[in-house]
Amino acid sequence: MRFWLAVKKTLTVVSALVLLLPLTPFDAPLAAPQAAEGIAPAPGGVPPGGTVTGPARTQASGAAAIRKAMMATYIHGVDDELAAEVLKPEAIPVLRRLLLDPSFPRRDNIVAFLAHMDRGAATQDLLALLAKAPASLLDPAEDRAQLLAPQALGHIARRGDPRALEALLMVTSSPAAALRMLGAAAKAPHPAAYRADLIEMAFRGLAFTGSEEGRERLRKIAEGRIRLEVGGRDLSALAAAAVRLFDERLDPSSPEPGFPFDPRTDRQTPRCSADSYGYAAGGAPNPEDGEACMSGDATIETADTQANCHDSPLTYANHVAVTSPMTNASLDATFYDGNLRTGRSDFTGDVSCCARMIRSGIAATFGTMTDGLDVVDNFSEQSSVMNNNAGRGHVVRIINYCGGTGSNIIGCAWQGGKGFMVVRTLPQWSEGVLWMHEYGHNAGTVHNAETQYIMYHTNFGTNNGMNATECGKYHSPVRGAKMNVVVSGPCSDVDLDQVHGKIDNCPTVANFDQLDTDQDGLGDVCDP
Repeated sequence: MRFWLAVKKTLTVVSALVLLLPLTPFDAPLAAPQAAEGIAPAPGGVPPGGTVTGPARTQASGAAAIRKAMMATYIHGVDDELAAEVLKPEAIPVLRRLLLDPSFPRRDNIVAFLAHMDRGAATQDLLALLAKAPASLLDPAEDRAQLLAPQALGHIARRGDPRALEALLMVTSSPAAALRMLGAAAKAPHPAAYRADLIEMAFRGLAFTGSEEGRERLRKIAEGRIRLEVGGRDLSALAAAAVRLFDERLDPSSPEPGFPFDPRTDRQTPRCSADSYGYAAGGAPNPEDGEACMSGDATIETADTQANCHDSPLTYANHVAVTSPMTNASLDATFYDGNLRTGRSDFTGDVSCCARMIRSGIAATFGTMTDGLDVVDNFSEQSSVMNNNAGRGHVVRIINYCGGTGSNIIGCAWQGGKGFMVVRTLPQWSEGVLWMHEYGHNAGTVHNAETQYIMYHTNFGTNNGMNATECGKYHSPVRGAKMNVVVSGPCSDVDLDQVHGKIDNCPTVANFDQLDTDQDGLGDVCDP
């Protein structure tokens, strides 16, 4: 009882202190974060032949460094190992402050790192987050933070915090308890449906606890001995799936079902160096994939040696339940940024690659409001989404599974196959790296061990590079990608500014920075 009185007191204080800021439309143009916040602006301003590197791969300490680490995009998610590499345990007080700061834009990262570091200090803070959302749930990062919070409680309970387990047992005890504890759902467009989503995530949290008490609760719900019907949904089947997840986690040797073309997703490709963020290999490499891991120094050439430019036309689709869907205009801007990053030589070894992503057709949709595929939890859902014929790229709300469970996975792709899925992220230039990275896996590229390359596991905002081998995959994807590239013109750089002519906004006058102040599509140096 003392615990719940403490929680009530915490929620009261949070309710009194949290001030909601004016909302920014997700697709509205945003200024790049300041360097002090640890994220570099969109590509530009690096002299030809210069060197660009991401942050040093050491544990962050100090509030500024921790905030900087939390602004990065961990494309293939967070686990215990990565969390320990990025942050020291002393970072938890800073994470707790950022968790309930309404102005902090990457709350999803905060929850993911707490899930894999905290031992109970943040339990009440996570419950406060679930009780009252600090910012709009239409922001995809805020939506993910909410969906990750019950799962984080499960991981914290696994480390021995009885209060986290008690909270999960309480929220899954009855619809009335869920209504009382999940007050943040009231801010969602469909509160009852959102509450059901949070209860589903609480089921996953119970599976992560490793507690027999948690498994018994899930079994009772699955068998109908405890009835949880929220938003018109019978949640018993979801509880049964969580029981299976619980059992699978106790027996990690049980094989995952394979994929007929290539059993690996991009998240299962090898860890590229002793200190780079990665994951263990899963399955034998596809012979067409090339090396298991790529070094940034495959070549020191900066010009693409291909005679022609090649475009890869990408179709895309949003799941119907995504609250901030990708739009045609946003995807065009995303591809522009990604193409500039890969089409300009920013440092020695970075090729100005004459291969582009272009949008093919208009936005499509897939799924239904009740099929649950906006939240990807297992191999079956991963396959259903990534193999959906509505598009190659699929936009969902949250990815909890990509060849295995993970926290806050941002993108997932078939390695050397057709299809990938992503979530929405801010700022927009981070999506350029994300889409280029995931399509790169379809095309046959593997992870790069160097932080400044597009194919590195983590996007620091300085991921501009592509080596000659990687560039070759975009020009000529592996057969399994099922991509017919289109010749769009000669591969040339007439003005020798290390930006290939197909994307150069002033192709006859050197302008490495590609500045276009009036945004008329013509570089400043070419304006009348």
